[in-house]
Amino acid sequence: MIPSLLLAVTCSVAALPAAPTGPAAGQQAAALPAVEAPPTIERAKRQKLVRAVKRLRNSSAERRRETEQEIIAFGRAALPVLLDAAVTPHEGQQAGLVECLSELADARDRELAAAALTSPHPTLRRFGARFAGELGTEELLDAATALLDDDDQTARIEAALALVSRGRDSGLLPLIEVFDTGWHPDAEVSPHKQQPGQQPPESPWQARILEALPGVAGKGSHKRLTWRLTIDPQREQEEPAEAANERLAAVRMLHAIGDRASQRAIAGALDDPHNLVQRAAIDGLRDLAEDSGPFDGGSIFEQLNEVKRLKQLVGG
Repeated sequence: MIPSLLLAVTCSVAALPAAPTGPAAGQQAAALPAVEAPPTIERAKRQKLVRAVKRLRNSSAERRRETEQEIIAFGRAALPVLLDAAVTPHEGQQAGLVECLSELADARDRELAAAALTSPHPTLRRFGARFAGELGTEELLDAATALLDDDDQTARIEAALALVSRGRDSGLLPLIEVFDTGWHPDAEVSPHKQQPGQQPPESPWQARILEALPGVAGKGSHKRLTWRLTIDPQREQEEPAEAANERLAAVRMLHAIGDRASQRAIAGALDDPHNLVQRAAIDGLRDLAEDSGPFDGGSIFEQLNEVKRLKQLVGG
C-alpha cells in the first residue's frame, strides 16, 4: 500500500502549473531520466527504518547526523517512510528529514519534489525548495519562487538559496535578512584582530549563503545589496552598531558574488565611517580586483592611502 502522505504528494502534482514549452524546455526534459517510483522496502527493513527516523528527534546534532547517515544507507526505498514522517513538528527531526530527503531524492523523484513545494507541511516545502536548487529545472524554480513569501522562515531561506544559486536574484532579500557577520561593531577589539586571517563566527546559514551567491554573478546590479551600503543619518544616530553590521554583511555578500557590479558597489564602501566596514571593503577589492591578500597596514594614514589607490584601480 502506498503511504498516505506519499499518495497525497503524488496526487497534488496535478495541481502544479504546466511545465514550460519550447526548444529549451524540450532539451532539458530530454536530459532527465523518466519519473520512477521509489523501490519497495522489505517489512523488516522498514521497521528498522521507522525506528531510525524516530531517533532523528535526538537533541544532539552530532547524533542526528549519525542517524541521517544510517537512514541514507537505505537508499531511495526510504523515501515513502521519510515523506510520511514529515508531519512532525519537532525541529530537529524536521531538519534531519530534509537532509535525508535531499540526499536520497534524484531526478526520478522530481514530481514528488514539485508537489512537496505546495505541501501543508513545512518539512516537505523545505525539501522541495532545496531539491529545486539542486535539479535546477525552470519549472521547479518557478514553483519555488512562491515560497519566498512562505510563513515558514526555513522554507523561505531554502527557496532563496535555490533561486540565487541558479542565477535568480529575486532570492537575495531573504538571504540578506538572515546573513550575520558574527561580530558587534561596539566591541573594543574586532574578531579579525583576535584571530588574524580567520573570519568571524558564522551564523547557521552563512556558509550556504556564501556558496550560493556566485550564482547571481553577472545578473544585474544587485541593488537589494547595494542599497544597504547607503548611510542613513537617522539610523546612525539611533542604531549605529546594527547599521554598521548590516553594511559589513552587504560587503561580504557582494564579495562572494564577485562580479564587476559587486566591485563597483564595494568601492562605494571605501569611504564608510566605520573602520571595520572600510577594512572589509578594502580586503574585498584587493581580492577581487587584483587577487591580493588582506591589507596589512597598521596606521590610519596607510589605510587612507590604500583607499585612494583602490578607488583609482576600480575607477571609483
